[in-house]
Amino acid sequence: MRSFDLFDTLIGRKCGTPHILFAKVGEHFNMPDFIENRVKAERILQSINKPHSLEDIYFQVGKLYDLSKQETKAIHDYEWKLELDNAFAVKRYSQTLTNNDIIVS
Repeated sequence: MRSFDLFDTLIGRKCGTPHILFAKVGEHFNMPDFIENRVKAERILQSINKPHSLEDIYFQVGKLYDLSKQETKAIHDYEWKLELDNAFAVKRYSQTLTNNDIIVS
């Protein structure tokens, strides 16, 4: 059994780092401090040492900005779209995956 990190090992981003992706989200929604708050939202969840999802992160983003559920979902969905648009397989590793391997993020 082997373990692989999902991002930067199995999947790359055409845009480079997540911060570049967050910058695009912030620009799209006219939120100049989005990078800092997006990172802060994720750190809040990491600090409680509990597994979390993108939805959990965006719940925190919504709280930080005092957004409605609809506004929060729109920003979440846009980030997800950008992730999908920017993702590519790192063939060197992704082609070697087996059913016994573990993928972590």
